[in-house]
Amino acid sequence: MPTSAATSSSSSWVSPTPSRSCCSARRRIARISSSPYSLELATEVLTGKRSAEGPRRCVRCSKERGSRGRRRTRSRGARRPDPRAARRPLRGFSGYRRAVSIEGLHLGARRDDDAPLVLPPAALLRHAMALGASGSGKTVFCKAVVEEVLRAGVPALCVDPQGDLCSLLEAGDPEAWRAHGVDEEAARAFLERVDPVIWTPASQKGVPLSVDPVDPGLAELPADERLRAQSRTAARIVGLLGWDLDADEGAGLAAVFDRALGDRMAAGVAPRFEDLDAQLEAGAEAYAQLVGKGSIEAARRRLARLDVGARRLLFHEGVPLDVPRMLGLHAEAPPHKTRLSVVYLNTLDAQEDKDFLLASLVDRLYAWMLRHPSSELQALFYVDEVAPFLPPVRKPACKEGLQLLFKQARKYGVGCLMATQNPGDVDYKAMAQFGTWALGRVTTRQDRQKLRPTVQGLAPDDADALLDGLPGQAAGELTLLCPDHLEAPTPMRVRWLYGRHETWSEARIEEAAAAFRAREMEAAGLRGEALGGAAQSEEAPGGEAPGGKAPDGAVEPGAAPARSSRGEGPIPGAHGHGADGEPRVAEVDAESASGVEGAAPIPAAALSEAAEEPEPGSASLETAPTSGGGLRARIEALLVERASASVAELAEALGASKSGVRAAATAAVGEGALRRFEGQGGARFWHPGSGARPDLGLERKVFALALGVSLEDAQAHGEAACRGKAFGVLGEAERFDHAELAYRLLYKLDFEERLPPPLLERLFGGGAAEDEHLGSLYFHPQTLELVTYAPSRGVRFGAPTEGAASAVRDFDGQAEIVTEAPAELPLVEEDLRERRRLGELQAHFEERWEARPTAVSFLFVPVWTLVLRRGKGQSFRRVTLDGLVGRPLRWP
Repeated sequence: MPTSAATSSSSSWVSPTPSRSCCSARRRIARISSSPYSLELATEVLTGKRSAEGPRRCVRCSKERGSRGRRRTRSRGARRPDPRAARRPLRGFSGYRRAVSIEGLHLGARRDDDAPLVLPPAALLRHAMALGASGSGKTVFCKAVVEEVLRAGVPALCVDPQGDLCSLLEAGDPEAWRAHGVDEEAARAFLERVDPVIWTPASQKGVPLSVDPVDPGLAELPADERLRAQSRTAARIVGLLGWDLDADEGAGLAAVFDRALGDRMAAGVAPRFEDLDAQLEAGAEAYAQLVGKGSIEAARRRLARLDVGARRLLFHEGVPLDVPRMLGLHAEAPPHKTRLSVVYLNTLDAQEDKDFLLASLVDRLYAWMLRHPSSELQALFYVDEVAPFLPPVRKPACKEGLQLLFKQARKYGVGCLMATQNPGDVDYKAMAQFGTWALGRVTTRQDRQKLRPTVQGLAPDDADALLDGLPGQAAGELTLLCPDHLEAPTPMRVRWLYGRHETWSEARIEEAAAAFRAREMEAAGLRGEALGGAAQSEEAPGGEAPGGKAPDGAVEPGAAPARSSRGEGPIPGAHGHGADGEPRVAEVDAESASGVEGAAPIPAAALSEAAEEPEPGSASLETAPTSGGGLRARIEALLVERASASVAELAEALGASKSGVRAAATAAVGEGALRRFEGQGGARFWHPGSGARPDLGLERKVFALALGVSLEDAQAHGEAACRGKAFGVLGEAERFDHAELAYRLLYKLDFEERLPPPLLERLFGGGAAEDEHLGSLYFHPQTLELVTYAPSRGVRFGAPTEGAASAVRDFDGQAEIVTEAPAELPLVEEDLRERRRLGELQAHFEERWEARPTAVSFLFVPVWTLVLRRGKGQSFRRVTLDGLVGRPLRWP
């Protein structure tokens, strides 16, 4: 069999030039030999089997010819890319040294005739979205796209929230290659040409990556782009500090930081993150017109916390974020190789940190492409499981940057690839920018209906049949929509990968990174020492689940799973999953909330319980180890990172005596620097600056409804609520005194419910006998009254007792749920201490609805109390409003 240039050398991936006449079998074999299916296809062509199955096509004139030379046409299916365009090298920018030529991106095979499915690289300039349920094959499809782009000599920058993309670095099984028709020599040659690097923010598991919140190149941008980048930088900082950008206070603080950055540049000084605190202090009076002085002071305090403990690693330790370096375009990059950069996000605990990292990466990528425009594909940007970063309502720090990148990237040669499970979890405006869709298995009718507008826009004639066929697709089967290059929706099977498809642990990442960590750090002028010169604090046992999703529900440590009243066996507990893979719900002791989980861990999970007996002959405070500062300072620094700790735990972590630690911690409590509470194992200490409230069992961030009524709005409501004198002359008029904000506790119970479909659908639709509904209900923590909500009438307690659980109107889809550090919220502590047990809530729910509870968590609701005084006396009246829309509220 003739050998193509693509497979004859491991250092060259150049396809042969077609002859000017119609192609011979030799030329056709040379073309397809670069495909992962080359061995299988070449054998079919040589034996004549391929011509019997379908027509041949000339790569020059693009005509199909049958066995007798007649011209044939196809009414439907894949269009072949223009061969003249396919022969052009793919240039990332002028002088791109790894430019190569390939016929197209071989993504798999058509399911109807097993013909190779090929898209031109230019299709990625209109961006691609892969969508489908877990296990449908969407991530494998995306990894195939990445491999094909790398095979074309185009670098790929991949954001990996869970570790699924890191396995691109490891070669697949040769036996599996042969079994699935992959050319082993071509696969090995491809892997030899890829230069992989795994970047781990704030961690040395891979190549440590650090990010300056203020782009050093901000002042170098053109004036109009600089102003936009300045605003995005301000929003990024405010989001990093934990404020909601949609709320009034968050928007005001974003304006303050925007002004502060502009003032620095107007003074001819390059803005630096470390100078922002001084700028806020100097301009406090001027900035107070944008937001209250109290908010500015709170922002300064939070800025200071960013430079304390393990979180500072994200900003100061590691290779500085640099897009040319991540794309392999720097001088130290290995020659004749194409860079694959994977940014692993799970080394960051808080979702705000992940949003910030992605926002910074997107902003730097956008600035780079403005300086290096190209009309052809020069880089691929891939975000796996993009939903948390691009939600339909909430506005995380990275959302605006992603939307801008999707709109503009195609003009500058950057292709974007995204993947998500549920179309309803991603902002529909951003999805409108994607021209190629790979749809995997979508089982629920609701999800298919959310897809209908997109499918009807891309393939109006085939929408119904396509959507009906999605539930029946097997793993690895997708339907590809690409109107620019495919005449109709094309059912396909994704090709076998060159690399493996596995989820890597941090230990596996650390092992693989040994091959490139020292090289990359040395190239950046860094030594390969431990970050910060000390042991890292990277893992948070019991912390965030992969992909940044916080564990829902609550569980008492050591509690046994509750039993279902309907005989369905044990309802699995809140930590992890049960034997059936379902999320767990278990009972929490009403006397102890230590196991309650709301959202992301604040700095780290609680330490294990330990006794506090004094050590015989232990050293005194004066003789205890004090390297790196006094013992008390070291205790305070450690407790900023940990939710709480006992004396024994502190002594073990610091290498000090228990008596010395006890004396130093007690002194700090006396001066107000630390707090102390009685836990299950005895006295525990915590730091107010950690953001946690371990004394209330809140060692993680908690869910809260976004505040929609500002202090100014509450004051206006208070003025309007004041009563005048009776008949205008009798008694004394009321005056507004002050407003108090509190966050009140509710239980959030997630459930699954099966209901019959609508009557017409049952009669004529021929669908499933039952529809599955997922939803949440909200309950008062003491009375267990059901909560309903509508913006027109506010929050109400006491709800309908009839009808389906999924028909109850509450906060879902009508109010925004955010995560907050509990120490930042004015909580009503009695709500937590006097709440009912979760077992009672479960029984209460099952008595009223034929649905299955899956998880329980806390939700905190903002509530304003307006104090109105009468005359000059002590008589006063209280008016309660919800903090969402300002409606009157009766809280039981």
